[in-house]
Amino acid sequence: MEKGRDKKDESVWPKQLKAYVAKSSKHDQEDHYMETWRNHKKHFFILTSAGKPVYTRYGDESRLSDFFGIMIALSSFVEDSHAGDKLRFARAGRLSAVFLPRGALLYVAISRCREAVPVLARQLDYFHRLIVSTVSSRVYDILTRQPSYDVRNVLGGTSNTFRSLMCRLSYQPEAAFQAFSTLPLAPSHRDRIRDLLTGMKKESSSLVAAVILAEHKVVAVAQSREGITPEDLFTIVNFVNSSTSLRNSESSWTPLCLPDYRHDAFLHAFVSFYTPVVSITILTKDQRDVVALQEVGMRIKQEMSEGSPSLLDEVEKMHSTPLTPPTSVPGATHALHFMVLRDNQVVLSSFPQQLDSQKKVKKLLRRYQHIASVGRRFESVAGPVGLPKGGSRRPDMLWRVTSEFATLVHSTSTSEIEVFCTFPPTTSASDATLTAYAIEKWVKEHEDTLLTKKIATFY
Repeated sequence: MEKGRDKKDESVWPKQLKAYVAKSSKHDQEDHYMETWRNHKKHFFILTSAGKPVYTRYGDESRLSDFFGIMIALSSFVEDSHAGDKLRFARAGRLSAVFLPRGALLYVAISRCREAVPVLARQLDYFHRLIVSTVSSRVYDILTRQPSYDVRNVLGGTSNTFRSLMCRLSYQPEAAFQAFSTLPLAPSHRDRIRDLLTGMKKESSSLVAAVILAEHKVVAVAQSREGITPEDLFTIVNFVNSSTSLRNSESSWTPLCLPDYRHDAFLHAFVSFYTPVVSITILTKDQRDVVALQEVGMRIKQEMSEGSPSLLDEVEKMHSTPLTPPTSVPGATHALHFMVLRDNQVVLSSFPQQLDSQKKVKKLLRRYQHIASVGRRFESVAGPVGLPKGGSRRPDMLWRVTSEFATLVHSTSTSEIEVFCTFPPTTSASDATLTAYAIEKWVKEHEDTLLTKKIATFY
């Protein structure tokens, strides 16, 4: 599997994330009267039902108060005029505005990126999840009792978390497809790490989950019988990797709410970075477990450090190994790029020279999202979505050709695996179909290494 890998692609996601977070603050002082603010292609806003600003992707929310007032007025007008109906979306030319009400908060996306309404709505839902993970859903109860309450008072210090989320929504496919990325690892190594995680059940009967990450990629997971959803796992990944304080301390305990597990209460999260890349997160319901589980976390670090090479060495080696180029997959020579979804996990190939910029990568992932939304992968808030111009469809295949690229989405009859492929525009549909089958076969042959095939349980 190592043969033919492209070294130029090494650690592309972490580099993009760090660069995005570092440069995004330059827009903090903009407002809607400035041309630079109006020229941004996609905005995200969060406001209360009373019209109070909570968050804006670009600019200073306190300088956008009248703009926030217009948005809440539009939403209220539709609700008052149509017997309680909610404003879901509006279009004007290339501009789309999507509204997602959640309790006493309203989440709004305004975009000129030609993304489908369901795609934008799902992105807004992740902002809702971020709010809940930080302050739990009790913030909605507070706003119901006190509509004028300033939510920003309890969201202090979360700017990096918001920026990290925005970057992941732009450059990583996990959130859009309700999946997570797994670090490729020899099955024997992953099994040993999984055994270390499940062994901690002797220390506590209140464990919810334990996750070992290599930056944003999952190495191993153990969980209680209730389980955690891919969206909650995404919440953990974003939380751990966006916090500078967690990275700079040897270990930390912090409250964290998982919206799907229990949206109205906090769990106690122990986070420790074993190396600058590898971290462990342990979640428990019982604060009395803190000392014992912290000791377990340090013991796991020691056991993963033993031997030559150690388990930590193996994890870091695979983390630094570049992604697989399509040309190294037998029978996939026609493909420029592919993405595979299986068991709620993502397998990505490297990006070719034609997609060597962040802008082009973002455009490609948006293309996958849009075509997937046509295939009804996304729950639509706007009703049926039409087939893109220049496309064709059969029950297990979507095919889209433009002057720039050809894209094929193939899924098995049971939808257990989906293959997204990008080709030169001159590629025939038959060649693309054979390539998709070859990639599907390759993933199945190597799935024990590429994927986490077993999520261990504590009890």
